[in-house]
Amino acid sequence: MAYSNGEVVGWCNTNDKQNYEKVIAWKEIAGWKEVWSAGDEQKKIKSIMCFVISPSMRGKGIATALLERICNDALIEEYDSVEAYPYKGEPNAYDCYAAPVTMHEKQEFTPVQELEYILVMRKYLKS
Repeated sequence: MAYSNGEVVGWCNTNDKQNYEKVIAWKEIAGWKEVWSAGDEQKKIKSIMCFVISPSMRGKGIATALLERICNDALIEEYDSVEAYPYKGEPNAYDCYAAPVTMHEKQEFTPVQELEYILVMRKYLKS
């Protein structure tokens, strides 16, 4: 959660990748099953599913601050990497709850897989 003057202005859904197996199986995002690469079950991966930022607070760096915090916490929690699923093309805050590709690139995320509508991007925390 992100707060400004005691009010919630942002939220991010993130958890261990293993905890999203049922979510990935939903018909609407069934293609995400391809995201599970060989050997990932032995890796500790933090997944970022979505961001929601209050319309009046968009463009003020809140999502970036949340992403930085997620990556820092994942490092402390000894994750191997952080994974995100931004939509390809121009982001639309009303239809798309993933942060834009460019925001992930600025935080050293790199594409590891391209699906029809999304990129799978990872920031490696351990070599």
